[in-house]
Amino acid sequence: MSEAKTVEVVEKPRKSGLVHRVSSHVSEFMTNSSIHGLKYLVGKERTLIEKSLWLAVLSVSIYTCSLLIKSAWQKWEECPVVVGFGQTPVRMWEIPFPAVTICSEYEYNRESNVTVKYLVRKKGWQVGKMSVYCDSEANGIYPHETVFEAADYYEGPEWEEFLVGTALLSEQIFAFCQWGWKYSCADIFFPVITEHGICFSFNMLDKNDLFRDTSYIADALGNQDDISHWTFDKNYDETNDDVYPRRSETISEKLEVGLKSYLEKVACLGFDKFFMMIHHPADTPSMRRAFELETNKSHEILITPQVVVSSENLRSYSPQRKKCYFPEDRYLYFYKIYTVENCKRECLANYTLSKCGCVPYYLPHNKTTKLCGGRNRKGSRCVVQAEEMMLHSESGLRKNRSNVTSCNCLPPCNSVSYDVSFRATETREITVARINFKNTEFIPLEKQELFGDVNFWASCGGLVGLFIGLSVVSCVEIVYHFFFRWVFNLGRRLFQQLSLNRLMFLIMVL
Repeated sequence: MSEAKTVEVVEKPRKSGLVHRVSSHVSEFMTNSSIHGLKYLVGKERTLIEKSLWLAVLSVSIYTCSLLIKSAWQKWEECPVVVGFGQTPVRMWEIPFPAVTICSEYEYNRESNVTVKYLVRKKGWQVGKMSVYCDSEANGIYPHETVFEAADYYEGPEWEEFLVGTALLSEQIFAFCQWGWKYSCADIFFPVITEHGICFSFNMLDKNDLFRDTSYIADALGNQDDISHWTFDKNYDETNDDVYPRRSETISEKLEVGLKSYLEKVACLGFDKFFMMIHHPADTPSMRRAFELETNKSHEILITPQVVVSSENLRSYSPQRKKCYFPEDRYLYFYKIYTVENCKRECLANYTLSKCGCVPYYLPHNKTTKLCGGRNRKGSRCVVQAEEMMLHSESGLRKNRSNVTSCNCLPPCNSVSYDVSFRATETREITVARINFKNTEFIPLEKQELFGDVNFWASCGGLVGLFIGLSVVSCVEIVYHFFFRWVFNLGRRLFQQLSLNRLMFLIMVL
């Protein structure tokens, strides 16, 4: 009789109560969830291979969805603005006519009262002053071999008075002028300071509207027309026709000027050349961007405005994100109105002052700031080096080894610039320029949000729904299953336990 074999049955260890409850809770959620694919990860009827396959599918979907959401976020964060053509054209009377600044290459008037005896009496002071903007010390002014020593720096408001007093007069430059029904050049052109010395500008803002501090600017500089029914950001108030800066109401309304030369009345060895710059009325003219008018030729100059308009929704973005400034975004110390040109000139003035201890006379400065000396003086050499360093720093073509702080002169969000095209024909003994708009309407560029808040979240929701089927209802399901239901079940068990304890207590008492 064979002995009976005993079979030992090994029971699987039971899970602890908490682990079991959590596991069953998660399994219940995954079985009943509306999120795609979760139910295939649980269930005793499914094999390990099947569960692993669905786990891989879900992992790839979640990873791809995360990458696309990250890409959308980076695009929204780094470049939230899109630029496109506007739907509504801008008419020429909605924007200002450009400012026109004209310079003669002659920089000094021989008919001024700066005589040789006067220079001697002043111990060469005026000759030194002339070296600030003449090619050489007193070149063409003092004909003798004796050369007075020019200072490295100049101080005091008398410099502006000297510059105005020795400059060419408007009647020495202009043969005629016409704007609408105005024919007097003195009524529409006024003197301004540039790298060329004293030049004459049309339709530029007055110094009181352009600069915060005008105490260092001579009274003779600037016009007397105040801003009227116009702002840089919004342009004109259409309810009024008496405006400044001036605007062109018809295609035939143009600026026409005739220019003449007086070789016998000028100094600094200039030739019979004129330079013109077309710029915004709120810009300080920089003659480095001027073009030369051919002598004794008639120039037909056509203006094509480039208008940029930005959506009001962009005001809430930082300037670094929207890549532009609204008026409230950037404050300039010297200028009341922010433009790229004004920002660069202020930045150059500050950097030149810190590096050289002086500022060129044509850059903004305070009343007590020292002005750099003549072009062959120490101060002026430093100015040239400072300007080169600033250009290299802004362009990024060279490594910044001089610790030059970036000016960060972003363009205005709402702006008007002017493109110029012209042709020249022969005339006699006079140089003529006729300037008007090329067309009556222009298509603006509009800056708008690439993604608003709603658009961004809608894009993210679409990606999540596409890859894993997640929605707002799915999120509510997750919160319900893993918080509210868990709390409710815990509360029910506690209530049942308390009720049982109370019943046992009553039985014992009775």
